[in-house]
Amino acid sequence: MPDSIATYFRRVTTEADPMGRLISVVMLATLAAIVAQFVSGDGPPGRAILSIALSLFAIGLAGARIVRNVKALAGGNGTPEARRSLARRIYRDHLGAWRR
Repeated sequence: MPDSIATYFRRVTTEADPMGRLISVVMLATLAAIVAQFVSGDGPPGRAILSIALSLFAIGLAGARIVRNVKALAGGNGTPEARRSLARRIYRDHLGAWRR
């Protein structure tokens, strides 16, 4: 199983290089739109603040852990158990679960 996941991640990260940048641009555009909505006063401020906080959390998690782990798994190095563990960690990070 980790090999098929590694193959997928290699295809969507390393081999699809411009798409990674596009995803970053979309994340930043989403954050900018939420901030613009907050600044303009369109909608409840509490909802905008929560949206900004959750977006920053998700973007920060992606930048700090998910991208690094995906690239490591896509590299195909390590034992099958180590790759399986890394795949599980990526899965949990996508769900936002912090327990290991």
